Amino acid sequence: MIKENTILEWCDSSAFYNRASELIEPVSSVMDIGCGIRPQQFITPDFLICVEPHPEYVEILKKNLIGTNSIIISLDARQALSSMVDGSIDSIFLIDVIEHMTKEVGLEVIREVERIARRQVVLFTPLGYMPQNMHASGLDGWNLNGGSLQDHKSGWYPEDFLDWNIIACKHLHSTDFKGDQINPAYGGFFAIKNIVKSANYFNAIYSQEVLLDSTSNLNAIHAMFPQFVDQVINREIEKSNLKCAIQSCQRATILFIEQGSTKSSEEIFELLAIEKTDSYLKEARKYDIKIREFASHFLNFNTREVEFNTREVEFKKKEARLDANICVRIYRKLKELFNN
Repeated sequence: MIKENTILEWCDSSAFYNRASELIEPVSSVMDIGCGIRPQQFITPDFLICVEPHPEYVEILKKNLIGTNSIIISLDARQALSSMVDGSIDSIFLIDVIEHMTKEVGLEVIREVERIARRQVVLFTPLGYMPQNMHASGLDGWNLNGGSLQDHKSGWYPEDFLDWNIIACKHLHSTDFKGDQINPAYGGFFAIKNIVKSANYFNAIYSQEVLLDSTSNLNAIHAMFPQFVDQVINREIEKSNLKCAIQSCQRATILFIEQGSTKSSEEIFELLAIEKTDSYLKEARKYDIKIREFASHFLNFNTREVEFNTREVEFKKKEARLDANICVRIYRKLKELFNN
């Protein structure tokens, strides 16, 4: 029975992957666990972490990812996740991975990725237990020596994922990893977990309204640089979050030096939690002021020429639309203002 907070949608095989991809958010950082030699291809993040324990796969990844903004962690899932900070990666992918773990280990890994992911967890697995044993030659589907990794040790169903979005297909796997036919075909499903932040001190929606309401010209700039407003806001939020976290680390060092001999670690961390909340509240107020100050620079483009000649503004259908070259110059100027 599906739990009431689980959203289940059945698809046929022709629409299955497209429907799942519609629910996967574009994000900046991705961790791909057990990616083999082929990391996920749903989105292209700014930063990619590949977690892959098999040495042969790792060597291939090293060659293919050279020169990219990525790192490879040659550990198993539990080892790699154990040292990760809460909410430190935007999205975590587990594609054809969880069924290769025992149920106990798989549940532990799921708890860890829910802790670490900041935006989403995307998981794909067969629908129920799908028998799969090591090929006699030891070769995997890529003709590499990873056959011993292909055994299935557990089976999973949508009801295992409370509060997740499930996209499922009853007849999906028509061949196994060796290319042999499976009849009847086994099903599969995506489980996608959207992470809800329990405490977000930096109001991104309000900040966007502050920027958009500051000037009509910003709409023209935003049309030419679709991610401009989001990048301004997200960049400042990320900086503010990191600033608070670093301050908390520094404060922890001081408290352990000063009180470590008289207070337990639990007592010190309780005190740190209170101080960290205060730190975030103070930083949130500073963030709001900084966004407003940044937005005020846009007012110059409405009230006076600044360094741009109004004759360079093209009017069309009674709406002011900035010429592309002017937009570029404004964009550069505002980046200078923001970075100073």
